[in-house]
Amino acid sequence: IAKKYPTAYVRPGWEMNIHNWKWSANPENVGQFKEAFRRASINLKKTGPKLRIVWNVNEGKGDTLPDATMAWPGDDVVDIVGMDAYDWNPPYDAKGWETHKTKDQGWDYWGNFARQHGKKFALPEWGVIAGSEDSGGDNPKFIDYAYGWMRQNVDIMAFETYFDEEADYCRCALTVNPKAKEAYNAWMPKLVAPKS
Repeated sequence: IAKKYPTAYVRPGWEMNIHNWKWSANPENVGQFKEAFRRASINLKKTGPKLRIVWNVNEGKGDTLPDATMAWPGDDVVDIVGMDAYDWNPPYDAKGWETHKTKDQGWDYWGNFARQHGKKFALPEWGVIAGSEDSGGDNPKFIDYAYGWMRQNVDIMAFETYFDEEADYCRCALTVNPKAKEAYNAWMPKLVAPKS
């Protein structure tokens, strides 16, 4: 990685606070998770000192740890705090957005966590998720809420990556969500710095 992409973002053990992955952290193995993360970060930086290491939770506490911060491996091995967020459970209508934004370990929590640790923040994965009955479907408001939050927190934003997946389990792609695509495209000129 380091030779071809010397400044790449690397996410060891992403979304460790949900059960979907073999590397999920739980109260019994969280110490091992942190040590493995530390080793990965240190070894990656030996050959790629400009690589940017992202510690990446799923939005909220997740379902494997009572508190996702239990998996924090230390300020010395993390460059960026990341959070993955999708439009579901509850969907991002006005009430749902307020819940996701202000809940324990929601958007504001992780943004402030990054600030408190002197780190930048990222949304390595985010998007509408029309493939779930618990989602808002083709929801342009989710795009507006997400980019509005990023704009309000521009001081800590490192990067964001819209998860453009067409497969049925997700149906996140903008090509299959025309309302979300329209909202996304409307944000693009607002996010580009004006030429001087």
